[in-house]
Amino acid sequence: MKTTIARTACILSSMAFCLTSLDLSAKEYYKWVDAKGSTHYTTTPPPKNAQRKGKVNTYGATTTTQSTPVKNQEEVSREAEQSNEQNEQQAEQQREANAALRQAQAVAAAAQ
Repeated sequence: MKTTIARTACILSSMAFCLTSLDLSAKEYYKWVDAKGSTHYTTTPPPKNAQRKGKVNTYGATTTTQSTPVKNQEEVSREAEQSNEQNEQQAEQQREANAALRQAQAVAAAAQ
């Protein structure tokens, strides 16, 4: 009886170990599309300028892809201009707030 329980426990724990170690031994494969539209499968991460990036499940369950739009120089410069305009607006608002604060402090000092 004890032998059967020990043997069953040993078999079950071995099976559990094998099932959990399958995921640990799997390699990561990446799927990415270059600027020319060619699809590549590699074990190294894709370059930053890849149009679409993703990881491939080696057991065939799912394949994930992430669409990352490629920005051209005009879009990058347009975003930089918008950021500069926002920074200028914030700086102007800060100057106005500082001026109002100084004026309020001067009025409070004059009232004393």
